[in-house]
Amino acid sequence: MIQIKNFQKIKPNIGMINSAQNKWNIDLNKSLFIGDKHTDKLTAIKAGIKCKILRFEKYQNNRLVR
Repeated sequence: MIQIKNFQKIKPNIGMINSAQNKWNIDLNKSLFIGDKHTDKLTAIKAGIKCKILRFEKYQNNRLVR
């Protein structure tokens, strides 16, 4: 069960972005959020950070699975 106090740190909420920004004095205007899921993109948008979504091809038995 998710504790309420940690809920804001779960993507696509930006609590983890805010925590990192405060801890390491990160300039979000100079940052790039890299991810592979739709929630990563939503997190970046909510935080106002540029983002790059990586797409990976999945193979099963040497065949591309779509």
